[in-house]
Amino acid sequence: MNEVTDELDTGEFNYMILDIRQLLTSFMDMTGATSLRLLLATVNSNMCRRFHTDINDLRMLCTYTGPGKLWLTEDNVNREALNGQEDNEDIVLDESKIRQADTGAVVLLKGAVYKKEGTRAIVHRSPTIEESGVERLLLRIDTNGFMNF
Repeated sequence: MNEVTDELDTGEFNYMILDIRQLLTSFMDMTGATSLRLLLATVNSNMCRRFHTDINDLRMLCTYTGPGKLWLTEDNVNREALNGQEDNEDIVLDESKIRQADTGAVVLLKGAVYKKEGTRAIVHRSPTIEESGVERLLLRIDTNGFMNF
């Protein structure tokens, strides 16, 4: 490890740092990436209000505190509405079937440029929290080879 991360290894954040290191290592092993982008942020707004796909290959997420990412199974997506500017009500076929990742769960999302033919990008959005005053602590890890939104 380097001098900066070694210095952070003491105190109350030790378990989180160890977890992030493990997730970074696992993600590098899975993707074969030699460099990654990491975002660790406190989120108190509705980051992504609309269901969408990302323009990347793979993304790893973990919501340490607060509600987790919302996502749709393929049979619950209107892909035609997704490609336009329609609202979530037009994209989601059955709102009762919207899935949500548990707090602390590690989620791997396929993006629009994922290499394997015949697969589709996962349709997802952030949970609505702005009105409730809830905050999320979000870890996002991306490969460094593509634009990541």
